[in-house]
Amino acid sequence: IGGGGGEGEGEGNGGDAAVAKKEEGATTAEEGSDNGGNEEAKKKRSSSSSTSPSPSSRYPLPISQSTPLRVLHRRSSAVRARRVLSLSAVRLDSSWFALRLSTEAGTYVKEFCHGDLGRTSPSVASMIGGRVDIVRLDCEGIAV
Repeated sequence: IGGGGGEGEGEGNGGDAAVAKKEEGATTAEEGSDNGGNEEAKKKRSSSSSTSPSPSSRYPLPISQSTPLRVLHRRSSAVRARRVLSLSAVRLDSSWFALRLSTEAGTYVKEFCHGDLGRTSPSVASMIGGRVDIVRLDCEGIAV
């Protein structure tokens, strides 16, 4: 699961693909930006390859995201309510899994996966009770 070589995540993007790992590792995706248009009307589809058991919950899943530490120097500090519209996980092996998710525009997908030191709740990491490190994150599309 996942897309090509894109490594960005922007607040207004429609979809992402990411690879993440529960074990030691570093987040490698860098932020991009596509914040034009009517943000509330956009939906974000994402996928991620990650490690740990598959998270499950009811969808849409309401989440609370404080401004991520990585963008706090250029965005106002605020708590934003967002929704994960769908999420599916596929185990790749004993320590890796792939996620495919769709979120509201403005959702910080990397932070939803790893939790941003508790600044995003719930997160994939909090749902599985462990650490999640993103190895790849790709935008797969924007639905308006």
